[in-house]
Amino acid sequence: MAAAGEDGQQLRLKDYWRCCAAVLLISTSSFQYGVDFGIIGGLQAMVGFLKANQVFGEPAPDTPIGYNISATRQQLISSLMILGAFIASSTAGFTAVFAGRKLSLWTACVLIFVSTAMMQATTSIGVLYAARLIIGLGNGLLMTHAQLYIHEASPARYRGLATPARTRTSSPSASSTSSPAS
Repeated sequence: MAAAGEDGQQLRLKDYWRCCAAVLLISTSSFQYGVDFGIIGGLQAMVGFLKANQVFGEPAPDTPIGYNISATRQQLISSLMILGAFIASSTAGFTAVFAGRKLSLWTACVLIFVSTAMMQATTSIGVLYAARLIIGLGNGLLMTHAQLYIHEASPARYRGLATPARTRTSSPSASSTSSPAS
C-alpha cells in the first residue's frame, strides 16, 4: 500500500519515518500522568518526606514508621493535580487555537519541569500545593494536545494507524485480548 507523492513516486509508511517517530514520542505523554500519581503516592508514605521539618507529616507514635500525614494534606496533594488537569483540559480549545498545539505541548513540558523542581526543592506545604496545581496544568495540556498533535502530524493516509498509538501506550490492557470462557 503506497501513496503517490507530489512527483508521482510511490510513498510507503517507511517514507514517513519522522512522522512515525514523532507519533511514538508524543504517544508516551500519557505516562507522565501515571508516573506522577505513582511517585507522589509512594512519596507520601516515605519517612524522609514526612519528617521534612515536620511540615508535610506529623509525629505519630502509633504508626509503624513513627510519622503520618493528615488526610486533608493527602487529599490536597492528589486533588490539586487533578484540578489543574481539569482546568487545562477545559481550556484546551482556546490554547489550541491561540497558541497552537506544538507550543502548548512545549508549555506543558516547561510547566512540568518547573513544578517538579519546585516540589523537589521546597520545605513549604504552600509551595508543594502550588507545584501540584502547576503540574496538573501541564498534565492537562499534555493529555489533550498530544492527541490533537498526533492527528495533525500524521498523513491522512496513515492517520487511522497513528491515532490509536496513544491509546495503546496509555492503557496496556487496551491492547490485550481475552478469550471467552467455554
